[in-house]
Formats: sequence, C-alpha cells, structure tokens
Amino acid sequence: MKHQTKRLMARFVRNDRGGVALMFGLALVPLIGLVGAGVDYNRASQLRAKMAAAADAAVLTAAKMSGRSEGERRAAADATFAANLGTDASLVRVRGHLSSLGDNGWRYSATGEYTYVLVKMLPGVSNTASLDVVAEAAPGGNTLEVAVVLDTTGSMAADMGTLRLAASDLINSLFDSAGTGSGLKVSVVPFVASVNPGRTNLGMNGVDTRGDSSFQAAWMRTRWIGNIPNCNGNPFWVPPPPGPYVPPPPPNPNPYGRGGRGVWLMDQVNKLANVGKELFGVKEAAAQVGSYGTPNRAAPWSGATITLNPPYVPATVSALVPTGFTNPDTCILANPARISHLDLFDSIRTRSGTRAQWKGCVEARPEPFDTTEDPPSLSNPNTLFTPYFWPDEPGLAAEGTASGYVNNYLDDATTMPTGWSSGSDWNRGQSILKYDFTNRNANYSETAPNTNGPNMACPDELLRLSNSRSALLSRISTLNHYNGGGTITSEGIMWGWRTLSPNAPFSDGVPYTRPKNRKIMIVMTDGENEIGENNTGGPTLSHYNAYGYLRMGNRFPQEHFQRASEFLDAKTRTACTNAKATGIQVYTILFRVNTPEARQLLTDCATEQKMFYLAANQNDLRRAFTDIADSINKVRLTR
Repeated sequence: MKHQTKRLMARFVRNDRGGVALMFGLALVPLIGLVGAGVDYNRASQLRAKMAAAADAAVLTAAKMSGRSEGERRAAADATFAANLGTDASLVRVRGHLSSLGDNGWRYSATGEYTYVLVKMLPGVSNTASLDVVAEAAPGGNTLEVAVVLDTTGSMAADMGTLRLAASDLINSLFDSAGTGSGLKVSVVPFVASVNPGRTNLGMNGVDTRGDSSFQAAWMRTRWIGNIPNCNGNPFWVPPPPGPYVPPPPPNPNPYGRGGRGVWLMDQVNKLANVGKELFGVKEAAAQVGSYGTPNRAAPWSGATITLNPPYVPATVSALVPTGFTNPDTCILANPARISHLDLFDSIRTRSGTRAQWKGCVEARPEPFDTTEDPPSLSNPNTLFTPYFWPDEPGLAAEGTASGYVNNYLDDATTMPTGWSSGSDWNRGQSILKYDFTNRNANYSETAPNTNGPNMACPDELLRLSNSRSALLSRISTLNHYNGGGTITSEGIMWGWRTLSPNAPFSDGVPYTRPKNRKIMIVMTDGENEIGENNTGGPTLSHYNAYGYLRMGNRFPQEHFQRASEFLDAKTRTACTNAKATGIQVYTILFRVNTPEARQLLTDCATEQKMFYLAANQNDLRRAFTDIADSINKVRLTR
C-alpha cells in the first residue's frame, strides 16, 4: 500500500494536464506556511517563557542586594538575566532594564524580537514577534517567617540523615533566594510524643511550677500509696491473697470506659476523708516542703498520728499521716493533692549523685488551650505549661533487671511512715515517697536515642525564629531521633505555631495584621498519631506522653488505643484549623506512610491540596522539601 501511494503522488506531480502541477505548487506554499506558523508560534512562546523566568531571577538578584548601589544591582541583574537566557539571547535580540520602584522594590523589564522562519511564507503576516516581560520583587518590604516542624520519633532512625539533608537544603534555598537583610526568619521544631521548647525560652512565668494545672501529676496525686496491715476499716478493701502479689484486672469491664483501678474507688472513699480526720484527730502541722510546694517526701516526717483500735485492726496500732498527705479513710494513706513535677526532679539523684534536671519538654495544656495560642497567664493555671515528667514506673527491680515497664528507673523499696505498709506494686509505682533525695537510681540515661528517667523520649530543644543561616543549619545537623512515647503531631504543630505567633511564650512573630508579611509552617511526619503500649495489665497501659498515660490520667476519653489515636487526630485537625485561621499557610509531608486516614488528615491540615506531599522514599522526601522551597521563593515575586 505504501509503495502504491508513492507512485500515485509521483504521477500527480508529473502530470501537466489541466494545470494540475501549477495548482499543487500554488497550494503548497500556504500549506507550508500554516504548518510553519504553528512551529514558529510555539518557539516564540517557549522563548517568552524563558525570558520571564530569566527576568524573575534577575529582579530577585537585584532585590536581595541589600546596601548596594543601583548601578551594582543593575549590573548583577543583567548578568543574571543573560546567564538564565543563555544562547537563546541571540534569537531574540533582547534588551533588559532594571528600575527602582522606591519602597515597593524593583522591576526588571525585557523586550525582544523574534524573527519567524516559516510564517513569512504567508502573505500579509508579520515576519517578527515582539516578546515583552516584566518581573517585580520587593523582599526589602516583605518579611517571611517559616516554622519547620520535624518528626524525630524512633521510626525515623534509618532516615534521619536524609531528613537533615532535606531540611538543610530548604534552609539554604530560602536564604539564597532571600538575601541579606530580607526579613527571613526560620524556626526548627522537632517533636516525638512531646516537644521541648526549652527551659530558658519559656521562662518560669509561663510554667506551672506549683502543680496548679488540672492535670499536673495526675497519675500520682491523691493516689493510694500505703495501707495499715490487716485493717478492715475500709469497706472496699480486700486482704491480699497469700503468696506473691498479682495485680487484679481493671475493675471496669468495659475496655472503652474511663478511669481504671483506683479511680472509681477514690470517688467513693474520698467522701470519707473528712470523717476519718475528725474521728482520728488528724491536725495540720508544719512540714518540710519542696521549692515549689510539694510536701516532704523523706524521713523524718512531721504530721499527725492516728490510732486505730479493734475491731478496725487485730490490735491497737498508731500510724503517722505526714503533713500534706491524705488519709481518705481509716486504712489508707494517699499522696498529696498538689504535686509539682519540678520538685520531683529536684528529689532524684543520678548515679553520680547529681540532681536530675528538667530538660525542657512540656505536656499538652488542658482543653481548650492545648490547641490554641492563648498566652500563659498566672491568673489561669490551665494556660501555663506543665513540665514533662515521665514517672518512675512500678517495680522493685535492681539495675539491669526487667520490671515489665519501659521506664523503671528508681528502686521503689521506700521507707514508709510509721504504721504503714507500702501495699501493692501499683501503690509503690505511684508513691511520691521514693523521690526522697537519695540515690536509688536503677536505669537513668539521657543519651539519645534510648533514654530512661523522667526526661525519657523528650526530644531535642526547638530553635526559635532565627535569621542566622548558620545557627539553623547547626540545629538541624545535630537532630537525633528518640525512642519511646509515640507520635503526637498536634504538639509539633502547636509549637510550630507558637514560634510564629506574636503572643507569649515567645512573642517572636510579627503581628498577623502586618502588611507584606507571610507566615508559613511546614509539617513533616512519618507516622500516624499513636502512643506506645506499656505493660497493658498494669496501671499505666501506655507509654507516657504529652497527654500523660492512657490509663488513670483522665485526659484521654477512653482507655483504648484506637480511640486514643482518633482523639489525637482530632487534636491535630483542630490545631491546623486554628493556625490557618490566623493566616498561617501550612505545607504537609507524609513520609513512608500511605494509609487513607493519614493522607486525609495531612491533606486537610494543608492550606491547599497541592500543598500536601506524599513521600514514599528518601528521594521523594528531599524532592518534597525542594518543591516547597521553590514554591515559597516564587511567591515572593510580586509580579
């Protein structure tokens, strides 16, 4: 068929009968011209796009040359324009010009002329095309604040090197585009299941030092820590069976219920507290207290002595109720109602005998302040930030001996006040008497990634908004991953927002209403919101985190891991919504995880769907950070 067609065409061209050859020749000229027009117009469009990109680069170069003369800016802009246009400059016969817009920045305009190659075959059509482009930029009048929120949980162990490279590429790109004196500031916020804003950054006026917030030491305050042996004055108390103690299951058979062992009982027996004090003459007395108000944890104790006679006990017994501790009924000794985490830190001695120090992590504030930027106020303790303190978990284990819990760092074998027994493993785990200023350390380490002690899983300190490229790169280069706790993205988002906020505790961001200022948050995570399991038959149920324990902390709506994840997803969604309502633009990156729930959550968190990135591998992760940097830099052009 192909050969037949070629023969027919040849015969058509050779045929001179009836002027066929002449007619074909005349028709061929406009046909070639029309086809050529498409080629020429496409080439002209490509050249104009390249001129526009070159003009963008030229005006940004001039705008970021703080302190330089107009002549120096013009020379640099022309050189940048020529370098970006390259060899295509000869096809366009282009002329570029930089002009000042005063306080509004700089304009680079370029005009060029492209000569068509094939269009000129068409009669009445111009042989040339004018190509004009204009670009404007005003970084001198614009400011940019960027919070980089990074997941540094244990699952990032194999990817931390790539994360550091990707975040460093972002920093370098932003500063290369912005130039000196541009008003660019960036913060770096690593998160695990909590965030470390830093002790110095917060300032003690923003910290709940006295335990006044609703949930500080919630796992310990007013919990039973001892009993009078063989006492039957408590109608809910059952003598333990002979042999080794075996903790009973939680009393609430519904796995979705709140509370757990001890919580429901305390609601009832607390009603007997005042009765017990009146019956046995408990009086207030002076006592040694911690710097922040926690009652004395170490012998000798002051307090009131209660005396029990038969039939409450087989034989008369006296017991000392230390000042500040509670005696909710005739047989029970309980922790104080107010406990300061800072005092507990002060009571712990490490192997070397030095005092344990609060690293700077904080817990989530009570609702609704956990997802708002309300500044901390001493007039409302729930707006203050509670120092993060992972309690020593139950167990008498000596160093190197497993206890069944992930963070058993003290020996629980404490000296009890006269007349009291330390009770069960649960009682000893929640007792504050073991924080007694003596060296009873079993496993204390703050070296990442496997930490133990009250600061377990507390990540590296965040870096507040900074205009120092070197300080930002240094912070990123030293980021570690931390095992334990889980992943709580909402806390990372909240502290990223707080670094951008004009309000306390940092007050580093410019006002939201300031013109020509942009606030941007980049949130990267490699996991779904979740908390770790921790001896699910015991009183903790979960790892400690910014919301405390899943069991007996009263912060999670249900003692159920899936419900906890849903609770944390809701917190993340609310945090994003509230931050975006102030005008903050949010980019999100989901790394290595591809569940529908995680994708939807981070898509919803982003300001626009195109600002959500799904990174399946390390190359994708670096590419996502590069694309975000390019997007931010392009938006800085005003035209």
